[in-house]
Amino acid sequence: MKTKTLFLGLLIGIFSKASADTLPANIWLISPILHIQKPAFAEVKNVQNEVFKDVDLLKLDQHNLKDVFPVSNSPWFNQNTEWKEIVPDGGKVEIDNPSSENISLRYACTYLWVEKWTSLKLELKSNQMLRVWLNDTEPGVKTSIESNSDKPGRFTKELKLERGKHKLIVKTIQFPNDSVKWTMSSALIADSLSLGGIVSFENNPTNRKHISHIMHGTRATGVRLSHDAKNYTISLRTTKPGGENSESWTEIRQSQNDKMVYTLQHAKISQIQWLPMSNRISFVAISGKDRIVTLLNVETLTTEPLFS
Repeated sequence: MKTKTLFLGLLIGIFSKASADTLPANIWLISPILHIQKPAFAEVKNVQNEVFKDVDLLKLDQHNLKDVFPVSNSPWFNQNTEWKEIVPDGGKVEIDNPSSENISLRYACTYLWVEKWTSLKLELKSNQMLRVWLNDTEPGVKTSIESNSDKPGRFTKELKLERGKHKLIVKTIQFPNDSVKWTMSSALIADSLSLGGIVSFENNPTNRKHISHIMHGTRATGVRLSHDAKNYTISLRTTKPGGENSESWTEIRQSQNDKMVYTLQHAKISQIQWLPMSNRISFVAISGKDRIVTLLNVETLTTEPLFS
């Protein structure tokens, strides 16, 4: 009997660890309601012989929210309307729409704090169309409209989030002929991982220091003075998340006022150095398979190839 009880206990423990953990959103910041219209040429067919469709309003960029970080009661683009904080009921938000005769648009924003690198799934449910941004990149859209409130459409996206604060913005549109309430449910889902203490929804963009602050961004890799200290070179490198499309370059600046004099892109040159007792710089210019030693006169901003 004790052996069976122990075996059942082990099975329960294994299955509980393997089950998915769901974290419903518990805070959203909702923009003021915005009434939009289709363009005047909506019924005119384009070169693909198509007219302007409802989904085109979803894909149209009515507002640029790239550098917008809402907080509760913050103004909407310096207007008299504000972002309002809403606490969902079990992850579900009912969006108020006092005017059902217009095409209505709202944005919803929340911030995800991730304590450590985590792989999880974002799930959004709504009868309305949705467009989603995470950290100002667009992981996808939901273009369907459902008429049965008990069977809302679903948007899901697998995410790999590093430690730090992540901005999530959702654009949602309700049309006058919608027969169901304007709602949105949201949650994070992780397989074989308890999200408690690892991920949380927050209402402000305040971040903590994390690895990307050290690894990503632009940083100086070297500084050298000219022989008379009137000019200097500073080598810089920009590293983007994921390590893709990194760039490096060297700027020549005046020491007195930091005024930019010249820029050298490292993709086309190498071995940059000041020549002794002059305001000239030597470097190797790369042109296909050729390597050409070149001089740059900083005072006249002229170059002179020496040999290859």
